Amino acid sequence: MTAMNKTFIIDAEFTGLSFSDMALELAILEVKLDRGFYRPDKYFRRVFSYSLPMESVFAKQFHASLYDECRSAESATPNAVRDSILDFFAACGSDDPKKRILVGSRLKSFKLEVLDKCRFLDKHQVMDFDSGPKEVGDYGEVIDLDAIDSFFAETFSCSKASIEKKLADLNIEAPAPQGQRHRALFDCFVYLKRLNEYRLYLLSPWEFLRETVSSTDQKIQ
Repeated sequence: MTAMNKTFIIDAEFTGLSFSDMALELAILEVKLDRGFYRPDKYFRRVFSYSLPMESVFAKQFHASLYDECRSAESATPNAVRDSILDFFAACGSDDPKKRILVGSRLKSFKLEVLDKCRFLDKHQVMDFDSGPKEVGDYGEVIDLDAIDSFFAETFSCSKASIEKKLADLNIEAPAPQGQRHRALFDCFVYLKRLNEYRLYLLSPWEFLRETVSSTDQKIQ
């Protein structure tokens, strides 16, 4: 039996925004296509041991409780963390990393790079068709929602603000986010809503999209 693609929304919180920073929390939300939309299923959440004080203004404003959890979290080796993540994927029926799709924000440009540096997830290796396929890491395709934002803005020659308004006007019913605001699991549910908004957006007639985005731009201006 051929393995099916499995889709997971992933997010992480870090000590900062540079590649030298450490991961504080990781959340992975399994989503399944049901009646036209992705819906949440099982989720993985882990807080990592970290004892240094908060440095950034954002952390001091929003992550005080996360740092408290990190200070009391048990230490774990990178291999143990990676094994727990792979066990979660396996529990979701995702045994083939090539069939594992990750969705999120700033994945390629930052988050997956840092998680690879921490050795929590092996980075996806690009296939080289000249020298033959290279070994794939812990996941296959990556869908970066930021790239979709830019694609729509460029395709319809409109501002990202107009895209945001158009998506909000779709008024998609979404499951209530779990976890605390500005935390990894909460943001997974935020990205789930955005993923479904884009899915409905793409299923709409092309010309209708062009007209509605154009009219929205005029109202915003």
